[in-house]
Amino acid sequence: MEQDWIQLFTMSESDNNHFAPVPIAEALPDVGENVIVIGNPEGLTNSLSTGVVSGLRKDGDNVWIQITAPISHGSSGSPVFDSKVGF
Repeated sequence: MEQDWIQLFTMSESDNNHFAPVPIAEALPDVGENVIVIGNPEGLTNSLSTGVVSGLRKDGDNVWIQITAPISHGSSGSPVFDSKVGF
């Protein structure tokens, strides 16, 4: 199965010249939890869409997170943030 990966960095408050990596979630989100997707669908830069985790689907050893946030062509690899993200 084909997958896209991204490494995302945010501006560090202490040093404006360096970027710190966004932490990867250590646990699965809860079904019903709010999510935010930031992407560039159809060339529209820095677009934000919201939704919820609508399901956790198991396929062998993989768990797929199903969300309701709209994802359009061009948003491939966009980060998805849950409500537990803390910086």
